[in-house]
Amino acid sequence: MLRLPRLAPLLLLACVAGCSFGERPRPGTPPRAVLLLTVEGLRADHVTYLAYPRQTTHVRKESAELVLDIDRMAQTGVTFVNAFSPSPAARPALVSLMTGLQPPESGVFAPEDALPADVATLAEDFSAAGFTTAAFVGAAPDAPRLGADLARGFGTARELADDVAVLKEAVTWLKQAPTDGPLFVWVHLGELREPFAQAPLEDYVSAPASDAPLELAPEVLADPAAGAPARRRLVDRYDGGVARANLLLHAFLENYRYGFLADELFEESVVFVCGTNGVLLGERDGATGASDAPCEETLRVPLVFRHPPSLTGRRLLDEPVTLADVAPTLREWFALDGPGRASGRSLLALTDSYERKPFTSRPAAAWSAAGGAARACSLRDERWRATFAGDDATLFDLARDPHATDDLAPREPQAVDAWRARLADAAGDAR
Repeated sequence: MLRLPRLAPLLLLACVAGCSFGERPRPGTPPRAVLLLTVEGLRADHVTYLAYPRQTTHVRKESAELVLDIDRMAQTGVTFVNAFSPSPAARPALVSLMTGLQPPESGVFAPEDALPADVATLAEDFSAAGFTTAAFVGAAPDAPRLGADLARGFGTARELADDVAVLKEAVTWLKQAPTDGPLFVWVHLGELREPFAQAPLEDYVSAPASDAPLELAPEVLADPAAGAPARRRLVDRYDGGVARANLLLHAFLENYRYGFLADELFEESVVFVCGTNGVLLGERDGATGASDAPCEETLRVPLVFRHPPSLTGRRLLDEPVTLADVAPTLREWFALDGPGRASGRSLLALTDSYERKPFTSRPAAAWSAAGGAARACSLRDERWRATFAGDDATLFDLARDPHATDDLAPREPQAVDAWRARLADAAGDAR
């Protein structure tokens, strides 16, 4: 009989321990395609799956088939309840999304800032890994989002002013794409901006339309009484715009699954859905639309990713995360090379149950797009938001004051000092 040396059991135990606690392959079927869907101006507090009372992100359809919309992606995927943009401006947020870098790392604080040529983007990483890459981006003619920097790495890159045209271009490209190989496709909707939806609201959500003129002057909207009707109509329009964007994504996803591709590709695709930034609807001194102010309305965004065949663990997560965490997540998921120094973190450590991985909680940081050296930086955890601009500071307990109307900073100097120390840590992480 063959006898093992006395050391052999220890070696076998070490091998078992290494297999159990070391890096292991992800369970299930790995995805072979990435579909990144971004919506400019989409606020987390106006999506249905996060308890908004209107059905803005739910398509009402009499069908036994799976209805593909934002709500369904959230219900069958992983939802981050406390996801934040690193900038109240769309383009700096997209740069963070596509690189894993916060604005102080990339140098992109404002829409006109360009990403340095030596910073790799997700598209470049996927292209180097053999993926067929394409981007279809909606933006106003005077406010480009793609630019030469974010177009790097995309074999096809188109920017259009009309979201319908964006989706038509994407569908046309997909009809001719080599779907037997790996794909990385980015679709960005950019029309959710003032004056928001122009079609009657009842076309999208259950609320009465109004033909009354909409007075958007800040001094009117800021008035608690006189401005209330105009604010309600503004919210009606915005919700109609959200519902329209959701309907367009629904049509695109239906095409992606049923229209012209192999049936299995949808289930073999990891789908990311997120807002890039929020907009103001009269809450802050009557201001509306895009804003440089780093606050809940401009920074809290929906973030969902879906791939049931390989995602394990919890489906609803309240850990504060940012859009800068998306690129590291995809880089780990697909074993891509990325920048050696980036403050974004892979979120797979939070979602995976098959293997315990370290993940350090920290506040979500965001930087204003304006102000130069005096630009504001805001930190947000599960309960508090602290914002600093030079020597000025504000502090809000959002659990008790969800609309951030009671600034505690003058009454809580020690708490402000503690948050200022955390700000120094966040700035250090982002350098």
